[in-house]
Amino acid sequence: MIRLHDIETLGRFQRAKTAIGLRKAARATVDLQRELPYPAQGYGNPRRGYKRLGRIAATAESHGLKAFTIMENAPARRRLQAIGMATAQASVPRPNPTEMRHGIELSYWHSSSVLQDFGSQVMDLLMAKVEAGAVSGSEANASLWMVTLPNHLRKASICEAVGMIAVEIPQVYHIDDGVTEPRQLWVLGKSA
Repeated sequence: MIRLHDIETLGRFQRAKTAIGLRKAARATVDLQRELPYPAQGYGNPRRGYKRLGRIAATAESHGLKAFTIMENAPARRRLQAIGMATAQASVPRPNPTEMRHGIELSYWHSSSVLQDFGSQVMDLLMAKVEAGAVSGSEANASLWMVTLPNHLRKASICEAVGMIAVEIPQVYHIDDGVTEPRQLWVLGKSA
């Protein structure tokens, strides 16, 4: 079972435990450095991870961002453990081939060492949070979108499963995440 925990509600002790869990998850995630270089660098060290979580929590609302730790409660464990991150942010892709006026970028990563891929569950939970109005500064008719590396077939299949469609051919999108490779844009909403 997984759930999303809003990082803005983490106390100091919870944030420290989460940073340690995210360090383990980041180290166990295949291609995280290539897919999301900033989180890979930020959570590779528990002290940096603790500070990063604090900065994100402190500035999230002003950036139209909602960030969540992905928590897993495996049968062998007695408590929830951080295995990744999920975010929803009011923004549009650059370049913007669909010319969407209002958008919400969805993103997630979780440890490759967990026994199953939780991507579809994470996307369902994240989309429910967006529909419930969790992202400040977003419009009611905002298009949901996500970018994936062309060879990341699992994330592509999850985008398709939630009803997103691929837009144009892969290209470099500038969304302040450090990725310089071409990626596929997936869109769900009025501009798709």
